[in-house]
Amino acid sequence: MQKIFVYGTLKTGQFSHGIISHDKRNKLIQNKTMIGYTLHMNPMGYPEAVRKSVSYILGEIWNVTETTSSYVARLEVSSGYFPVSQDNVIFYIKSLRNIEGHKEIGSLYNG
Repeated sequence: MQKIFVYGTLKTGQFSHGIISHDKRNKLIQNKTMIGYTLHMNPMGYPEAVRKSVSYILGEIWNVTETTSSYVARLEVSSGYFPVSQDNVIFYIKSLRNIEGHKEIGSLYNG
């Protein structure tokens, strides 16, 4: 099992959450605030986390199977995100150079 942090369309109630919730072995551990990041909205309507020292984002930590973790990794990396680890939790962010012109939306994505 792998811990992942989700903050956008993979969160509970969002349209891509089925990627996580389809496997009943995947369990929500807790809601979490990740310090040092903010969210931007890309032109297609997807949230993108980027590093920002005086900010934070709100999301969920899930304990997921290796299959789910691998699928999420392929999905995120193929969309231009890269993995980072904080407190033994993996999540995916964008490089600041890849978000030029994208609107900053702060700490919470509500779809």
